[in-house]
Amino acid sequence: MDEKLRAPYPLVSDIDHGRCLPFIGAGFSKNAALPPKLSMPDWSELTGILARDAGTPPDTHPTIVAQRYEQRFGRVQLIETVREALHPDKARPGKAHRSFVRLPLDTIYTTNFDLLLEDAYSEAMRPFRSLVGELQLPFHAGQIASSIIKMHGDLRHEEHVIITKSDYDSFMDRYPVVATHTYPQFHVDLVPASYHSAAVKRLDR
Repeated sequence: MDEKLRAPYPLVSDIDHGRCLPFIGAGFSKNAALPPKLSMPDWSELTGILARDAGTPPDTHPTIVAQRYEQRFGRVQLIETVREALHPDKARPGKAHRSFVRLPLDTIYTTNFDLLLEDAYSEAMRPFRSLVGELQLPFHAGQIASSIIKMHGDLRHEEHVIITKSDYDSFMDRYPVVATHTYPQFHVDLVPASYHSAAVKRLDR
C-alpha cells in the first residue's frame, strides 16, 4: 500500500498562518474534471498540439513552437487552438481545486490560461479577484479576498496571453509591475518546477 504524501510541518504551518505564496503551473490543471476521453494538457502536451499542426520538429523549444505556429496561422488561430485544447466549456474544477480554495491564501500566482481556480472559488462561494495585466494589479484585494494573479493572461483576456518567444522576450517591458511584484517573493516560498519558465528566467538575470 502506498504511503500518503505528507507535507513538511514548516510548510503546513506557513499555509495555516497565511505565509505561503503558491505558484500554480499547468500541471495543476491536470486535476480538472472532464468527460471520458478528454484530458487537460500540460505545457509539453499543449506544445505537442501546436508542433503537430505547424509541422515543427519535436525538439523545438515550446515558445518557438508557439511563435512558428503564430507566424504560419496568425495570432487569432493560435489563441483559438489553445482555447480548444483547454476545453473551457467542459472542464470543471477537480478535487484538488476544491481543496485548494479552502486554504487561507490571500495571493495566488498562476501562469495558467484556464479559469479553473476562479470557478472553484465561485463554487465554494469564497471571495476572490482575478487580476490580469498592469492596470488590474493595483486592485489587489488584500486579506478581504484571495487575489489570483494571472501572470500570462487567460482565456478571457486574450490580449495578455504570454505564449510565444516574442511574448516572453517582451514580458519585462510590457508588464514591469507584474514582474517586480512577483520576483521578490520567489526566494522565500515553495516554488515548483514551473519556476523555470522563460518569463521567470528573465527575472533571474
